[in-house]
Amino acid sequence: MRSQKRRGWRQRPWAYALLSILSAVLAWPLTVPAQYGTAAAQTAPAKRNQSAFVLSIDVPNVILSEAGAETPMTVGINPIAALPANSFLRVKGLPAGVQLTDGNEIAPGAWAIPIDGLALLQAKVPPNMQGKSEVTFTLFSIEGRILAEGRSAFVVAPRGLIAPANDGAQATLTAPSPKPAKRSAAPVPPPRGVSEDATIQAQRLLERGNTQIRAGSMSGARSLLERAVELGSAEAAMALAATYDAWELARLNVLGVQPDPELARKWYARAQELGASAAIERLARLPKQ
Repeated sequence: MRSQKRRGWRQRPWAYALLSILSAVLAWPLTVPAQYGTAAAQTAPAKRNQSAFVLSIDVPNVILSEAGAETPMTVGINPIAALPANSFLRVKGLPAGVQLTDGNEIAPGAWAIPIDGLALLQAKVPPNMQGKSEVTFTLFSIEGRILAEGRSAFVVAPRGLIAPANDGAQATLTAPSPKPAKRSAAPVPPPRGVSEDATIQAQRLLERGNTQIRAGSMSGARSLLERAVELGSAEAAMALAATYDAWELARLNVLGVQPDPELARKWYARAQELGASAAIERLARLPKQ
């Protein structure tokens, strides 16, 4: 009987074909996931390695320009090969009136720049501008994710204060060379007719004003210094003029304060009237009217 059954199966070729198909179907789920698992294991490290790149922005610590000039905005991205597609750079904190040669102004002092526009990017500085601003360079992905960030001080100063760059080095800001024999540390004596009490009060106001300057409170400092000038303090007039002087603001590392050459000239002239000889040099380096 058994032999007859076996011969019966052999006599049915379609039965063998059906068994072969069923065996292949049952075996397929056991082998295919293993193949996909191997592929996933091979591609996952590649994705992890790609995301492991840390992007950085290379910008100079100080960008120097003179009024009415075009200044290169040197921006480097490393490694550029890891930059996601359609990324862009936002430049924020430029002084009012400064225009860039590429990109779009998205807010006052803020620009969105395409990556392919960075190589020739320049800043157009309007005439009669002086001062110092902190500029932030932020690299964004198309989804709005921050990829890297850098900061520079954007300084606009008269041509005579900018030393030209040599051999590709960065230009620097220099003060006029003082005369070696000249000593300005000694306090300026009060003018005639000023009482001792007024002099003491003016000195206290001057000290409080200088404290306000160091704390970054220019409005408070100017108010105190003006009162000291009314009491005849030439030093207070010099300090007050410096809060409007682009070079002095840059030297003091004061950010976000708009210089005013006319008010600087007014208070330096007043300091000269009160006996401050150092005001002569400061007046000479202010931009011409």
